[in-house]
Amino acid sequence: MKVGGWEVAGNAIEQGTVETFDAEMGLGVVITPVGDWYPFHCTAIAGGSRLIDTGREVMFVIGPGGPGRWEAHQVMPIAGPRVGEASR
Repeated sequence: MKVGGWEVAGNAIEQGTVETFDAEMGLGVVITPVGDWYPFHCTAIAGGSRLIDTGREVMFVIGPGGPGRWEAHQVMPIAGPRVGEASR
């Protein structure tokens, strides 16, 4: 399935907000509108970037991660201001 020009594996596409991101470690967390959270590594950011702003709205796919947990994969920023940022 293609979404926004990206090829997405058979999993459902979720939407959420980057809650935290540590650029030095390359680790972050996406939280969904219902409060579920999914960790991700910077290599999961679509488009080749290894950086993403906290507060950024994203689409992502949930997939298996480290031992016994689910992670965000194919993290794709959604255009627009970050959550909490005033529109200009």
